[in-house]
Amino acid sequence: MVGYEIQVIGLDRLLVGLNGAGSRLIAETNAATEKATEVLEAEVKELTPRQTGHLFASIQGSVRDFGEFSEGRVGTALDYAMDVEFDTKPHVIEPRTARALMIPIAPSAGRGGAGSIFGGATKTGRPRSGQQVVFFRSVKHPGTKGQHMFRDGAERARPAIRDLFRAAVQRTLRAVKDGAA
Repeated sequence: MVGYEIQVIGLDRLLVGLNGAGSRLIAETNAATEKATEVLEAEVKELTPRQTGHLFASIQGSVRDFGEFSEGRVGTALDYAMDVEFDTKPHVIEPRTARALMIPIAPSAGRGGAGSIFGGATKTGRPRSGQQVVFFRSVKHPGTKGQHMFRDGAERARPAIRDLFRAAVQRTLRAVKDGAA
């Protein structure tokens, strides 16, 4: 009878490393999720238009730990964020709590000024001191082009996020190799 003997050198270290690899990988990927959420939040905020700053300030990242995995989210609770992110079609705007909409008119109105007579208000829509206003029962909004800050921010963050998770797996594999997982 012919036989072969195979000796695996370092198998004991590998088995020790593999024994702790699961918990090590969970810890590494949970940490990567925290960092990835921060990266995504920063990219989205960089692309967010700032008129009043409310939308920018409302964008927040959060991470939930579920034990064996974690989940990172970046979002806002502001109801108009969807209108900023996506295109809006032309639509009619009507007052919600009043009988009419108040719209400030530009100071140059009536003085031969060129262009639109509307505008010149503060960023909150309130007229400036002494500014004239007009009232409408409704106005036809022409629609807007979406800013796509969440979509484009996620696309810009993708390479950095991929690198964070790749590094987490590599650290885990090194720990397994060294028997320190």
